[in-house]
Amino acid sequence: MDTIIAKIRSAKRGWLVALVVWVLFIWGNSLVPGDASSEESGLILELLSPLIRALGVADMDAAHTFIRKCGHFSEYLVLALLAWKVFDREALAAAVAIGIAVPCIDETIQRFVPGRCGVVGDVLIDCAGFAVGTVLCLLAWRRRGR
Repeated sequence: MDTIIAKIRSAKRGWLVALVVWVLFIWGNSLVPGDASSEESGLILELLSPLIRALGVADMDAAHTFIRKCGHFSEYLVLALLAWKVFDREALAAAVAIGIAVPCIDETIQRFVPGRCGVVGDVLIDCAGFAVGTVLCLLAWRRRGR
């Protein structure tokens, strides 16, 4: 029995490390100056441009904004998946606190980076990504419980 508990604790530690690394990745992206950040998302826009044009989208500025917002959403969806692996259902408050605190700190960091600004709308997009990740975890747990 002790070895099973030790394995569970070890697995949780691994997920905790992954969670911390992911938060640092998110905050690291916030430290990238505005010009460089736009170049990064511009590269993605360039790669997806044939698909975007095939879908009939002509406004590439709007597509660029959409790609940036999808980046926010997906970063926080992954954050939710990692948080729920660490905290499980029993620590609901801890997981939710992460889902709120990390994006608030993220946008605050951006207020101090040249060419960036903290935007409340981005916090909402981040929280939406976290919420979708949470729903996916809850659905997986529910399915596993049957």
